[in-house]
Amino acid sequence: MRMHLPLKRLLCTSVCLGLWSGATLAQDKTPSPPPVDPPVSAWDYSLGLRWQASDLRHPGLSLRPMLGLQYGRWRLGPVDGENWHRFGQVQQDNNLTYDWLRLSNLRTSLSASVLNLERDSTFDAIRSGRKTVRGKASVDYFLPNRWSVGMVLTQDLMDRGGGTSLSPNWTYREPLSDDSTLLLSQSITWGNRAYWQINQQLNQDMPVHQGRGFGSWDTQLTYRHRFKPHWVFFSQIGLSRAIGPVHAGNTSPETLYNAQLGVLYFSR
Repeated sequence: MRMHLPLKRLLCTSVCLGLWSGATLAQDKTPSPPPVDPPVSAWDYSLGLRWQASDLRHPGLSLRPMLGLQYGRWRLGPVDGENWHRFGQVQQDNNLTYDWLRLSNLRTSLSASVLNLERDSTFDAIRSGRKTVRGKASVDYFLPNRWSVGMVLTQDLMDRGGGTSLSPNWTYREPLSDDSTLLLSQSITWGNRAYWQINQQLNQDMPVHQGRGFGSWDTQLTYRHRFKPHWVFFSQIGLSRAIGPVHAGNTSPETLYNAQLGVLYFSR
């Protein structure tokens, strides 16, 4: 019996060591939980500056700030830093917009803005004067060959003289690199009598169509370059041509040229 005691103790010790080492290896093989990504902010924004010449006949640039905000499907100005330099709208505006559909090849949106019927102002909502609310609905369809076609409808929602307009448009996008795009866009605008009258009243230097019908043909050539992950440079030259008949006594040329350039910082 005494001779078997050391052997039994040795066997018990070996078994205990084997169980402990197996448990240790099992713990080492247990997969660690995946890292948790930081929460994505519901808000996106952009900040920038734009130098603009509304009429190249008169030298000089006006400096204007640019601001974009987005929360969910609501946005104000440009906010998509990942795709704006490739697929952003050529005709920029600062209307409060709701993105209704955002599919891979189809985008629709609804927006509204305050229109000052007595003066052309960047801050129409706070400047004095008779005002109305202009609603806008737009649709853009992206074709598979770098082309897109769209339609924009505007309507005076308070029926105070802002009128109605309908603008079909098309855009061709030529990617120069992963970060640079050249965009050529054209649109033609149809409006009723009230729409062209208020345009003439707000900007008397521009030739304006008289009566109801197609009254404006617009062309823009735009270059956009993302030179850093959050920074985009853009430049644009455009022309606007009035389609007759124009208002009697208007001595402005039927074609006006404009230009702008600027930089934008995007939070995303």
